[in-house]
Amino acid sequence: MKKIIPALTVAFASASVLAACGSNTDSSTSDSKQTEVYASTFATAAIAREIGGDQVNVKMIVPPGADPHSYEPTSKQLTEIAKGDLFLLTGTTL
Repeated sequence: MKKIIPALTVAFASASVLAACGSNTDSSTSDSKQTEVYASTFATAAIAREIGGDQVNVKMIVPPGADPHSYEPTSKQLTEIAKGDLFLLTGTTL
């Protein structure tokens, strides 16, 4: 059961990114707003960048070299995340 939950989380996150990137507007306009995506770890950020391409602006919450298990985001980061379009969280313990 513990292995199913992370797999479902990744599947849901991937589906959410794909849904957020879908649009009925003309994609040929260069001034279209990118979807703001915040990712908890490098792996989720890389997946979001791969799926979203140039239609998403991905920002990683945990800085490089920090331990994602013990990292606490600042209040400024939490405010930025709340203003974003999508937040990708990996697992239940991160």
